[in-house]
Parts: sequence; structure tokens; C-alpha cells
Amino acid sequence: ILIIWMIHVSTNAGGYVDANARWVVIYFIVMILVTLSPSKIYRSCNIPNHGLAFATCPVSKLEKFLSMLLVCLVIVPAVSVAGCLLLDTLLALLPFGPFNDFVWASGKFNLRIGFLDFSDETSSIILLNIVRDISVFIFFNTVFKSKKFLKTALSLIAFCIVFFVVAANLHTADTELWDSLSFDFWYNAYMIISALITAVSLAGTWFRLKKMKY
Repeated sequence: ILIIWMIHVSTNAGGYVDANARWVVIYFIVMILVTLSPSKIYRSCNIPNHGLAFATCPVSKLEKFLSMLLVCLVIVPAVSVAGCLLLDTLLALLPFGPFNDFVWASGKFNLRIGFLDFSDETSSIILLNIVRDISVFIFFNTVFKSKKFLKTALSLIAFCIVFFVVAANLHTADTELWDSLSFDFWYNAYMIISALITAVSLAGTWFRLKKMKY
């Protein structure tokens, strides 16, 4: 957000950066911060020689699991969003610069995923995206022991490549069938699959924590 503001001011680009564009920037900043948080806050939770502080914490494994979810799924996202909105508001209050309105007063922004326009369901999609992605990164944080964020990101990229190749082949095999499916079908399918990924990731994290030995 600050970089966008500085570029416009320093280059005298003129014009304004609308709230929708800033919402998109805020979304990606928050996604980076929340997916980084498990590997930064709980980096040693699965490393025998370095995870003793986590292991010897005088609470049950269930409490450790719930506190991990509270920190990564609630506190970090809330602080990240609040920080971005505060910075955007401070920049918008300045009598100069490209921000002439408050991003939090502009409503929701438009979201597209592939060929689907989720403008009317943006809030639910964003919330589920954040919860799902954090859950995946929390799980892989208990799997990988080094370069956790990088390995998780590369694993997800590889999975997405395979998924889209398979989906493209299926679409080519029966184009008429796939094109006949309604928006509601794709929306519900996306929500259900994302919810399943979240549930499996959290269940896997709990299983890993239960079986973890130091």
C-alpha cells in the first residue's frame, strides 16, 4: 500500500488509485502474512532438538492445538487486516497523494477466479480462502522441518499444475457437459472442496501433534 502511494507521489503520476485496487493489494498482503505465520511462530514445533519449549509447555496437546489455531486463524489475520486498513486510512487522510477515499468505506471488491466472477459472494470466498490456506500451511508446518514456507508453496504450486492439467483434459473430453454446468454448481463445488481441504488439513495437524515425539 505504501509502495503504491510512494510511486504515485514520486512519479507525479496523477489520478487516483481506487479502493477496489487497494482492496486487492490488501488481500494479497494479508494472504502472504497469514501463510507465513505458522512457519515463523511455530517453526520448531516438530523439530526434536529445537522444539522442547513447545513440547514442555505445561498444557495439553489439545490446548496447544487450539492455541495454534487461535493465533494463526484469528489473531494474525485480524492484526494484519487492521494494520493494512490503518495504514491505508492514514495515507488517505493526507491532503496529497493518490488515495482520495477510505478503502474500508467502499464496500467489497470484485473477485474473479478463472472464468468465474464471485463479485456477489466475495466476502464468503475471501474468508474461506484465508482459513483454508492458513490451515494448509499449518499442517505442512508440522510436516517439513526446514524451509517450511518455501516447500509448502512449491508443493501447492505442483498440486495446482497437476489439477489444472487434469481439469483441462476432462474439459476437452466433454466440453458440452462442462460448459452446461451453472455458476451455482461451480460456486458450491468450490466452497465444498475448500471446506474439505480445511477440515483435512486441521485434522492432519491434530494427528501430527498427537503423534509427535521429542
